[in-house]
Amino acid sequence: MPLPERQHYSIEEAAAHWCVSPRDVEDYIAQGLLRAETWVPHALVEYHRPDDAGQYHCFTDSFLGYAALFPETCQRVFLHGGMEISGFYLDVREHFFKLVTPMALHVTAEALVIRRKEHDRFAEAYGLVTEETLKHPGRPSVMPQILQEYERRYRAGTFKKSAAMEAQYLHHWAAQLLPGEAIPSAKTIQNNISLHRKSLLVNAA
Repeated sequence: MPLPERQHYSIEEAAAHWCVSPRDVEDYIAQGLLRAETWVPHALVEYHRPDDAGQYHCFTDSFLGYAALFPETCQRVFLHGGMEISGFYLDVREHFFKLVTPMALHVTAEALVIRRKEHDRFAEAYGLVTEETLKHPGRPSVMPQILQEYERRYRAGTFKKSAAMEAQYLHHWAAQLLPGEAIPSAKTIQNNISLHRKSLLVNAA
């Protein structure tokens, strides 16, 4: 019998899958582009859910399982390494709950995980899963080398102003310098460098 498939990934594992840095993944989470969760042990919580008229209704119940953190909360967790958190959400941010007992849960950056379904949604949305990867699952990705070249050009000020034109340049660059490798499409490269540029801007601030 095969082992069951993983349902959650750490930030480091997601970064390795997508050939980006853990800081990049933290930035995607803090921007609200990627949903992060943490384990909430058995607790008494107060649920808040809106009705069709937008009015919130509250009720108390028990909870045990993974719950999502709001992006701004994750940003503070990354900044301080951990913090006491009392508010979480489930399927949509409008449906949230607050801890009653205990009143708060200490959450560290290492405790954050990405649900497999969210991991796959994000990868597909930004072209991080390519046809080349599917055709050659055992072959290492060349995206780190492409991003390294993009970062070099970015810091030198020689990159093209249009992300689409820069992606085309990097696609041709990789095809010439990395013959025989599975070169990602220009669209996939564009998605990756757009995300990477946001990380460069944040780190430079």
